[in-house]
Amino acid sequence: MKQKITYEVRPGCRNMIAVAFFFLLFSLFFFAQSAFAVCPVCTLAVGAGIGLSRYFGVDDIITGLWIGAMIIASGLWLATFLERKKVAVPNREVISTIAMLILIVAPLYLKDFFGNPLNKVLGVDKLALGIFLGLVTFIISQGIENFLRRKNQGTVYFPYQKVIVPVSLLLVLSLALYLTI
Repeated sequence: MKQKITYEVRPGCRNMIAVAFFFLLFSLFFFAQSAFAVCPVCTLAVGAGIGLSRYFGVDDIITGLWIGAMIIASGLWLATFLERKKVAVPNREVISTIAMLILIVAPLYLKDFFGNPLNKVLGVDKLALGIFLGLVTFIISQGIENFLRRKNQGTVYFPYQKVIVPVSLLLVLSLALYLTI
């Protein structure tokens, strides 16, 4: 049986680390230029994110939720990239998303992030359930965003609508999961 790894951090130190991490991420938005993610880099970032989320005590179902959304977003990005490069792939969005799913989930599986019997809810692994919920939530958010555009004759109602809609849904579901689990 695998043991669950726990970390002990002094309360004051935990707050300082969280604040520093928040400002680091926040500052990236102001200094970011266009980036073209590479699948291994995304996978490494997800693994590091899981490690950090566990360090800060974030439940795996919430972490999985955001990983699932990132898988869909990365798959859609890859499909758009392939389209721009004029690479003919049938069912481009589906194939790209499945590729991202494999590239992100396989290393997590190989590093034993799944399967801990103490990390389940209703008999399902929390990380796997979170990833599934993230996939579904992001797909639903894309449907809502497309509906809003169609309703407004192809234009957005507010700036960054394409980002705000999925992030809002993910935040609401994260909060709901946090309060119930």
